[in-house]
Amino acid sequence: MSLICDVYVPHGAAPGMQQGKLTVQAGGEVLEIDVALDIWDFTLPDKLSFVPEMNAYGMVNLFEGYDYYRLAHRHRTCINPLPYNWKGSTSFAPDIRADSNFDWTRWDREVVPLLDGSAFADLPRAHEPVDVLYLPFNENWPVNLYDHFTPSYWADEAFTAEYARALSRAFAAFARHVNEQQWDQPVFQFYLNNKISYREHGHTSAAPWLFDEPVNTQDFWALRWYGLLWQDAVSKVDGPARLWYRADISYPQFSRDLLWGGDQYRILRGIQRSAQPVC
Repeated sequence: MSLICDVYVPHGAAPGMQQGKLTVQAGGEVLEIDVALDIWDFTLPDKLSFVPEMNAYGMVNLFEGYDYYRLAHRHRTCINPLPYNWKGSTSFAPDIRADSNFDWTRWDREVVPLLDGSAFADLPRAHEPVDVLYLPFNENWPVNLYDHFTPSYWADEAFTAEYARALSRAFAAFARHVNEQQWDQPVFQFYLNNKISYREHGHTSAAPWLFDEPVNTQDFWALRWYGLLWQDAVSKVDGPARLWYRADISYPQFSRDLLWGGDQYRILRGIQRSAQPVC
């Protein structure tokens, strides 16, 4: 019989060999196993030096609790659920007022425990905030893509000037808010995940290109267009917050230099380096 036991050894435990017993109870029977625990003379830091980011889809959204976040945090990982679907509809985002500005009330109330670490106050890495957090921005939020899109091969020709201006205002507003709240530890990620290819299988997708795992020249060009728009808007806001444009690239051999200057954080596939900061 093989047993794997995951036991938290308190940060302040004295180094050296400790003796104890593991007790297993089942069906009225009790099994005791002698355990010799060798406690090393160092402790892992609360702040992760390497972030095992758990990208996630279709799970319980943040408005419904922190259980998944807490489970990942306990096991020294960081879960990062995508807060929108293929249509661009968001599951976790600030409300938008009639004047098109963000109402931060509900979003702040729910996200603060993740960003200040209070959601993890009773866990081994107490009060350590999440390392990464997806933003709700996508091609169809907070600006409706269909109102501003004319089919074209190239992103810079497909959208109206008002679409670009409205997105830039939204990007800058988010950057200002994050900096005003002094949320400067987590990395906030603007990530485009949707694919036009979903339409081939009867699904509705707002994406006019392959944003996730791009293949074609126009896909990389579209990713770069959004990335440059994001960086231009965010760079004009002073503050230490880390707001990065992320691209997930499964076929880097097809990208050539098409993303040059567009992305700040790149996830690569297979034998490639799994995370390549490009800022």
